[in-house]
Amino acid sequence: MKDVVSCFSDDALVRDEGKDFRGKKTIEDWVVKTIEKYKFRFKPLAVKSDEAKIVVSVRSIGNFSWEPSQPDYHFND
Repeated sequence: MKDVVSCFSDDALVRDEGKDFRGKKTIEDWVVKTIEKYKFRFKPLAVKSDEAKIVVSVRSIGNFSWEPSQPDYHFND
């Protein structure tokens, strides 16, 4: 789990399911709860630069009704 959270800055913001999660500890709690809830795994599909952002497209497979999902994760440079 620490590997995932290490990708985020101390003041990072994650928006998921209509909620905001800010800061490493809050994001770590969100990651743990989301994995437990959906039993998902993901596979990176593509990485691209979009101005000052890095955009990672992934395929998510898990226990949710909209399977498979292909969200984009946006990281500020």
